[in-house]
Amino acid sequence: MKHIVLSILAHVDAGKTTLIESLLYTAGTIRRPGRVDKQTTVLDDDIQERERGITIYAKEAGFAWKDTGVQVIDTPGHADFSSEMERGLSAADLAVVIVSGLDGVQSHTKTIWRLLEAAGIPALVFVNKMDLARRSEEDLLADIQTQLSAAAVPLDPEQIALTDDALLEEWDQTGEISRDHIRTRVAARKLFPVFFGSALHHEGTAELLDALTDLAPERVYGPDLGGFVYKRDDAGVHVKVTGGVLEPRTKLEDLRFDQVKVFQGNRLVNAPAGGVPAGMTAVVTGTDLVPGDVFGAQTPVEGPKLVPSMAYEILVPEGAPDLGPVMARLSAQDPTLDIESDRRGIRIRLAGEVQKEVLTRRIRDLAGIDVGFSVGTPVYRETITAPVKGYGHFEPLRHYAEVHLRLEPAKPGSGITVESEVDTDTLSPRFQAQILSALRHKRHKGVLSQPERVT
Repeated sequence: MKHIVLSILAHVDAGKTTLIESLLYTAGTIRRPGRVDKQTTVLDDDIQERERGITIYAKEAGFAWKDTGVQVIDTPGHADFSSEMERGLSAADLAVVIVSGLDGVQSHTKTIWRLLEAAGIPALVFVNKMDLARRSEEDLLADIQTQLSAAAVPLDPEQIALTDDALLEEWDQTGEISRDHIRTRVAARKLFPVFFGSALHHEGTAELLDALTDLAPERVYGPDLGGFVYKRDDAGVHVKVTGGVLEPRTKLEDLRFDQVKVFQGNRLVNAPAGGVPAGMTAVVTGTDLVPGDVFGAQTPVEGPKLVPSMAYEILVPEGAPDLGPVMARLSAQDPTLDIESDRRGIRIRLAGEVQKEVLTRRIRDLAGIDVGFSVGTPVYRETITAPVKGYGHFEPLRHYAEVHLRLEPAKPGSGITVESEVDTDTLSPRFQAQILSALRHKRHKGVLSQPERVT
């Protein structure tokens, strides 16, 4: 059976969770679709998600459509939770971007589109809420083509032909376009099929399922076990397997994976006999890996581009219990919070007011206390202007180790790229991965850093 990991993305209120309910219902995985307004959706199971009517945490579900197993990741649509959205997106083979028929392309839709482009992830577009839309399909399609891509067209041979000279020639000569040629263009992000419908009334859902399972790119993976972590929560560590097969009780160098589970509907069940093959996602226990970590043959992965832009100090009531364990738990689940604790207090990075409110409630649930926040300050960043070399040493388990680094300035706004120039005969891949992971998770400060400024 073919397997794909599908990410559903949208600006808030475009109907993302409703579409997933419709997909699960159409595929026969759930008997009755839930509704966001009635707080009965299967994936928005957190109390705050149901109260607010938005997705806060990336959620997963699994279902089968014809000859394809689909693992779908529901990502947050609110801009405050963009880092959570980006982590879920990192595991995807294919994305469905939802555009509201009421509002058309919105600002966050364009941000999502840029992320997909940077990651090279093929995408389909589903225009939702057409039962309520005041604009015609032609008008909405023109909006998508203007603001997202001129290659976004319905799966109509004549319109597809206009996106590519070779396809146009094929259409002129044969009167049709090969399905393989369409798949190739979709995989290369040269074609973005567009569908119109209403998720609430299950209009267009079956057609979307047919297309995404037919057009999803075929991935080729290596035989050696490898993967990366894209999420961590109370259920365990969520990984994308990118090589080999992951089985329960797997030992990999200094790592051990005890239980290995997969999603069936919205329930976690034991992995099938033979384990989880490359290309699928799984939830494992027995390891302390965090989002962004890699294992086995997997090379380091790039971290989220959309990170919180404001720094706060957490204000703890007098006599309150130690928040250390709670902060450690929150940090493991979301490293972009960049929590830092010392004798001066607890500092954290957040994206906006909604995230602050959600975190306040989360801390209250975990620790039983109400915390406050200082006035936020922008996260300042500075960079070097010329190449510089540095080194550091440490002595783990009475062994001496020294790391040499060469730092070079990059294009402003391009972030920090970390890579190794050491061959694996000189230093094993495991130790190289540990060093690279430490550098990626390190809070990088500049010389202008002050207590109230994070650089």
